Amino acid sequence: MSDCNVERTYVVTHSTINMATGEMKEGHKETKTGPCGTPLFGELHRKLGVCGSCLKGWEVIDNRPTEKGRAQIDAARSNSER
Repeated sequence: MSDCNVERTYVVTHSTINMATGEMKEGHKETKTGPCGTPLFGELHRKLGVCGSCLKGWEVIDNRPTEKGRAQIDAARSNSER
């Protein structure tokens, strides 16, 4: 099985957990760019290389497609209509 290859920008929050007390301290935040990485389950999604969430336009403020990612989604949508 392969993963979604749409390029996205997302925020990673580094945290520390005290194993004795369960207390969690939120650390610094880091903005990264990389592939979506969601597993591709359906035959169509595997063929297009794009997961259902990306294909439907899912995004939130801390996780959204880059310009390249939007182009990948648009290309996948046009290929799915053929």
